[in-house]
Amino acid sequence: MMDEQNRLDNVYRGRQSLAGRYVRDNAGNRYNTDFLKRRIQYNLEKLYNRPEKIKMLDLGSGELFWTRQFIDLGIASSNCIATDILDWRLKAGRKEYDEIQAVTASAFELPFQDGTFDLISQLTMMTSVLDQNLRRRIAADMIRVLKPGGYLLWYDFRYNNPGNPHTRAIGISELKELYAPLPLYSESLTLLPPLARKIGGGGDQILNLLHRLRILRSHLLAIIGPKG
Repeated sequence: MMDEQNRLDNVYRGRQSLAGRYVRDNAGNRYNTDFLKRRIQYNLEKLYNRPEKIKMLDLGSGELFWTRQFIDLGIASSNCIATDILDWRLKAGRKEYDEIQAVTASAFELPFQDGTFDLISQLTMMTSVLDQNLRRRIAADMIRVLKPGGYLLWYDFRYNNPGNPHTRAIGISELKELYAPLPLYSESLTLLPPLARKIGGGGDQILNLLHRLRILRSHLLAIIGPKG
């Protein structure tokens, strides 16, 4: 799948010029990141009594920001593996987080045995895959390497971004289709990022008020499993 790797390489190299848009110094970005992290923490505590004991795979890890957040939330770094199809992104992340195990691999051809992981996460990776057949292959391989009794933690866009032709949203119907017949719980969250960035200086009270409006929440967070 070299064509897909080359496409993604071009897309993510192009996005480097937009890095300033996503800095945590922006109050709206920080609000959305912290809100998501709290929801992830809630779900980890609900699913696992001893998160430090579970073996975890983080897909599409990029520069390892969210892999590091999972470790901060209690996943042992020795039990956590990050993967990305783009080696240069993992190398960039490891300059800061050199303790994280990082494997260059495609999410639709994972180099792991069946039933290896207790928890598999993907955060905003799947919507960068435009081909529906590849999406199905990724979903199937995630399920393949998940242990019986394990869970998938899934977070991605539910709305298309008209300014970004390199992503395609995934709504709840497609999400259920991709991971059938596993049980699935989902919630909408994340205040529309352009809006959050614009009004973030108004404080969390305003951001919280707007976040209550479901139509303004741009992403889905799903817990999929347990695997039978």
